[in-house]
Amino acid sequence: AAHVSANDPVTQIIHGEKDLIVPIKESREFHQAQVAAGIDSRMLIVPGQGHMVTFINPKTRKQFLEFFCEVL
Repeated sequence: AAHVSANDPVTQIIHGEKDLIVPIKESREFHQAQVAAGIDSRMLIVPGQGHMVTFINPKTRKQFLEFFCEVL
């Protein structure tokens, strides 16, 4: 969050609600810093998921596809 600038690209953050490796607070702070800088920052919190399982969740895959189709 300390290095966010208005020139950063659109960002999709996906975080498992029960992640014990990376605290969700850090992703929220990063997202909020990007939004405050005027960056198109999107955040999806996957309920009940930990760190690795989040990436195989169907909701995550759907969000990635929608994000890439819209942005790219």
